[in-house]
Amino acid sequence: MDLTKEALRAWWIQTTGENHYKAALDGDFKVKDTFFYDKLRKLTFELVADKVITKVRTKKDGIYRLVDKADEEIMWWEGEGIDDSKVNLLLPFGLHKAVYVPRPALILISGDTNAGKTAIANQILNINQEKFDDILLLMTEGLDMVKGRMMNAIPKCPMPPKFRTFRKMNHFEDDVLPNGLTVVDYLRPPNPTSLMSIGEPLEAIAGVLNKGTGIAVVCLQKPRGERGEAFGGIITQWDASLAMSIHTTDTNFVSYLKLNKIKKPLMLDKDLYKLKIRFKISHGIQLTELEKVYE
Repeated sequence: MDLTKEALRAWWIQTTGENHYKAALDGDFKVKDTFFYDKLRKLTFELVADKVITKVRTKKDGIYRLVDKADEEIMWWEGEGIDDSKVNLLLPFGLHKAVYVPRPALILISGDTNAGKTAIANQILNINQEKFDDILLLMTEGLDMVKGRMMNAIPKCPMPPKFRTFRKMNHFEDDVLPNGLTVVDYLRPPNPTSLMSIGEPLEAIAGVLNKGTGIAVVCLQKPRGERGEAFGGIITQWDASLAMSIHTTDTNFVSYLKLNKIKKPLMLDKDLYKLKIRFKISHGIQLTELEKVYE
């Protein structure tokens, strides 16, 4: 392929992520020549001037990415607005009466080990089977216990259920339903040595949801104790419409739930960030509310 400005533009459009500008010669053009490197540099600068690509600020020089322009104007004045009387997602303990879940929405459940993240997520999954045409459960572990939990679910879970179940370890954004309900149990940092890397897959999942009206419920691990944010810190909540945390207690199978981010509260006479719901877990899915206090 001849190295022209249009050919180089086409190469950048079909690439993804950040690339060194010389990668084009290693790809479609396959040229190793000083003249072509000089020409490539000149054409690269022209594409930057045309705002087709932009330089990425990194320690390594020569890295560029495709300009990601906002290409769809939102005619917000033509919409119907938010009907916060509409329940888009049922939540345990009647929390859907206290907080509004929009569509699309990313919901986070962070929790201590064995605190009840899966119990809360599975309960949300079960009680919303009639509200969505397409539902997915993506699990990293514990698939052998799903049947036992769902057979004890209240209300009774139909067999076969209306949701599909798959084992998935990473790249959840490839399967998240843009217009359905997806439950991810659970999401780990893609780079185990960098807990902050958890923000990348969460951003990718939110990107899929923002193309439609879907809702994703994502479970995350958090440090033991009062802290509500998952490993990775407050960055994990940037794209969330609702974030809750599950904490263990000194009593077996008894945990408590707190709300850490609320995009739109419905109860304005209470400080929902002070709400603490203590509950008991039975059969891995049955949730019995023991106490609801504001601290």
